[in-house]
Amino acid sequence: MLVFGLPGPELMERAESEPIEIGGCLVPGERPWPNLSCPACNHQWLDAGAEF
Repeated sequence: MLVFGLPGPELMERAESEPIEIGGCLVPGERPWPNLSCPACNHQWLDAGAEF
């Protein structure tokens, strides 16, 4: 899961043990925003059917 925005302590802790990537405090200009990211190549994409 790719999360944008300023992460709080709980999200930072979850990101250490779950497949969560912190996308940063600034939301990208393109819409719809990506919600998935590849940890190997950092490619980001949108999967509208993804459930988290």
